[in-house]
Amino acid sequence: MLHGDQSLSKVNALMRRIMNGKAIMGLVRPAVLKAYQWQIMGLDTSYLEISDMYHYDQEPKVLSVNSIKDIPTFYFSCSGDHQTTSSCSICLQDWEEGQVGRKLERCGHTFHMKCIDEWFLRQVKRERESEMTWSVFRSINSPTLDLSAALRSTRSPLFAAGAGCATLAGVSLFRMSSRSPPFASLSVSASASEKKEVVATEKAPAALGPYSQAIKANNLVFVSGVLGLIPETGKFVSDNVEDQTEQILKNMGEILKASGVDYSSVVKTTIMLADLGDFKKVNEIYAKYFPAPSPARSTYQVAALPLNAKIEIECIATL
Repeated sequence: MLHGDQSLSKVNALMRRIMNGKAIMGLVRPAVLKAYQWQIMGLDTSYLEISDMYHYDQEPKVLSVNSIKDIPTFYFSCSGDHQTTSSCSICLQDWEEGQVGRKLERCGHTFHMKCIDEWFLRQVKRERESEMTWSVFRSINSPTLDLSAALRSTRSPLFAAGAGCATLAGVSLFRMSSRSPPFASLSVSASASEKKEVVATEKAPAALGPYSQAIKANNLVFVSGVLGLIPETGKFVSDNVEDQTEQILKNMGEILKASGVDYSSVVKTTIMLADLGDFKKVNEIYAKYFPAPSPARSTYQVAALPLNAKIEIECIATL
């Protein structure tokens, strides 16, 4: 226990070291420097012994549980010359006499056998789960994604940053030096059934700008906002919100019909009102057109609508 002036002096000295960071940096700086040196050492190696742990003779390319046996083992001895690092490249703990480890011959990094083996088992499990996910994804009737090369180029890094086998932008260095650049073979293709198809009918008002009355895509029909205009004249049926609502739903019905569906196929509508106070009137008319189960719906009051309309409605339907 410290007493008197001596106690205060030592406490003050400690507080100054903490405040100016010297106490902390004295512990952190050596570890950071060591991690940096390991990464620099690793940049000049090809890591062939790591890439060989992947199975390249079949698709998909995944890690093998037995591949860990390809990494040589050794018993640490203070008098030996086989180790090039003084600590495990995963846990960063110093080696102790007689400990069993594994070593990457080309880059010289060493690992406690427990550290590398536990990491490797987790990695194999992650690889298999990833391949299973992509297999399910590819079996779904959706645009074809050729991601095999991308997956090969973006494998998880073998070791954490500071262990020499670092990663850059998600691509491990030993894979960057291999046969193809990241995502070089990434391609997306869509079948003809999933391309956009324009829907147009003269029985509904023509578009007022650079848009389509509706678009068919991905087994859905996206109907643009519809106004209460008479198709033949392009004029509003009246200035009355009820009349405009009725005309809108008639126009929408014609667009849906031209798309090969009807009101029962609608899954979502959006109503835009110049005055939300008209909602009750609109709702009574709206309810007559959509059979149960009613589609999902959003209703908004907006600052203004095209041609000073009282109401505009858009919808999405399934094919």
